Amino acid sequence: MPADQLNALNQEIVMRLQESGEAVTSSTILNGAYAIRAALVSHRSRFEDIRALVASVTAIGDQLIAEARE
Repeated sequence: MPADQLNALNQEIVMRLQESGEAVTSSTILNGAYAIRAALVSHRSRFEDIRALVASVTAIGDQLIAEARE
């Protein structure tokens, strides 16, 4: 996937995560690429939270890619 499309995909994932309330992430630009950033330093963060975030990001990304192919 070209970098500009990947950046747009990650931006949309962050927006959908925030709108759904499943997770609150932020973003940053890392070496020119849009990156999803999660703060995991809270003493309340659990491995289950991280697994759920990864599952949500993957599911939203898969959905967006499928929609783009239609």
